[in-house]
Amino acid sequence: MKKHKFYEKMKKNWHIKIACLIIAIFISFFHKNMTLSTRSLTVPLQVKNEGTMIPASYCPPQVSVSIRGNAEEINQIIPTAITAYLNIDYFSQPGKYDIPVQIELDSALLAIEPLEVTVKPGFITMDVAAKVTQYVPVEPNFAGSVAEGYEITDIKVSPSSIELFGAETLVKSLKTVATEKIDVEGKNASFKKDCAVEQLNELISYNTKNVTVEVTVDPIVVTRDFIGQQVYLKGLNSKFYAEMEPLQIDYSVSGDKIPLENFIATYYTAQIDCSKITKPGMYQIPVSFVLPVGCDVVWQSTDVINLTVMELESIFSEDFSSKQKEEETTETGEVGVTDKNSQSE
Repeated sequence: MKKHKFYEKMKKNWHIKIACLIIAIFISFFHKNMTLSTRSLTVPLQVKNEGTMIPASYCPPQVSVSIRGNAEEINQIIPTAITAYLNIDYFSQPGKYDIPVQIELDSALLAIEPLEVTVKPGFITMDVAAKVTQYVPVEPNFAGSVAEGYEITDIKVSPSSIELFGAETLVKSLKTVATEKIDVEGKNASFKKDCAVEQLNELISYNTKNVTVEVTVDPIVVTRDFIGQQVYLKGLNSKFYAEMEPLQIDYSVSGDKIPLENFIATYYTAQIDCSKITKPGMYQIPVSFVLPVGCDVVWQSTDVINLTVMELESIFSEDFSSKQKEEETTETGEVGVTDKNSQSE
């Protein structure tokens, strides 16, 4: 009987009662939402690629995560409690895909109620390609110029090549990789330097990040020709007189650029050593040269000078006797002419 009366009361004005219930639920929901707070966090965006594919284009390093809940609870949430990531392990073919940004919450956050988590952007457009490796040579990247008169003659890089890891479309496009800039400005000697390999694309990984570069710097070698140069008789005793054959010499000199370009040949540059000559005669004496350090004769028109050595006294005696004979001959000729004229008279 009592149950019957209860059902009768429930049926009475039932539509009004349902409307009140709906309004109560709405008011409760509205009140709850009005009391919830919203907070935005910036979270690093990771890429999970443990399969055969790898990113071939850049993606944003961070995403914005919005959390909604009780103000006191959400203000205690730190960014590291939320993980945002893209999972490209689902793809087996290269191409461009819209990949959803997925969220993982720390276990402590799962106990918070209510808690709403949304992420922006919700999708990331990314190129994916097959993962490959490839060895490429390392080239040094020089800055500046070596000192005047010097040049780089040899370069050694160790290791000479490195292994690259990355998307096939990116790795295959690289033929070489360069080092960081190596300053050679004003260098006039060989040197060794440990330097980093320049990484221009963050999507490509290297198996080594540093190499050793050995640079050989040598003077520039040039050649100059000297034509018709006199030969100096070094150490010839003053009592001797000498005649040379040939009188002049031609030669070519090779050596370091700066000292050789500044060098001026003199009377003493090409010379023969006459210090050991003690008596008249005919000699063959080798030619020597006085040159700047680092310069050498690479060609000469003759290796020896033919020298005829005579004593000065004998030369003077011969000259005096010759002059006397010439004078006597002249006087005899004049007398003969006079006598002949006298006879004709």
